[in-house]
Order: sequence, then C-alpha cells, then structure tokens
Amino acid sequence: MPNQKKRVNVQHTNYSLSPSKKMTVYGWVGGGLAVLYNLPQIYHVYRVKTVQGVSPSSILLRMVSYGLIMFHSYQLADPAILYTTSAGLAQLCIMYAQTCLYRKKEDVVILE
Repeated sequence: MPNQKKRVNVQHTNYSLSPSKKMTVYGWVGGGLAVLYNLPQIYHVYRVKTVQGVSPSSILLRMVSYGLIMFHSYQLADPAILYTTSAGLAQLCIMYAQTCLYRKKEDVVILE
C-alpha cells in the first residue's frame, strides 16, 4: 500500500463576520454617526444664541420618527439601534429646547 495517498483533513478558518455580527457592527457605526451629526448644530446654536433658520416642526417630526425607530428596534431586540437612537432623541430634545429658549429672545422687539 505504498502507492495509496493519505487524505488530510484541512479545515479552513473563516474569519469573516457572520451576517448578524455585520448587522450589529453596521448598526453601531451608523447609529454613532447619526448621534455625531447633531452635535455641530447644538454647539452652533449654543455659541451664537440664535435659532434663525432652524425649524422646530422639523425637529418634532424627527423626534416622532426616532420614537418609532426605537420601538421597532426594541421589538427586534437590536441594542445598537435602540441605544444610539435614544442618544439621538436626547439630542433632539436639547435642540428643541434651544429653539424654544432662543426663539423667545428673538421675538422680543423693543420699540422706542
């Protein structure tokens, strides 16, 4: 039996992420970016103390959509989207509070 070939069982290691892990990574990255894009607007309004050009109705609509996304991600048990959307909703609350605070100051006109 010297001519008989030996079979070697070779296992290939798959280092790629499973589809569910890829979704989790994309969820955290996408959610994190969604949280970051509100920060410049919040800082700008805080720095200049004016909300000229900022639409409160747009912010309220985004708050409703974030609430629905949070409910959906809770139903799917997707913590990445749930937590990052929660952080985004908190930022939207800050932005809406800024529009209320600074719009009142802009509406006051002193006539002499």
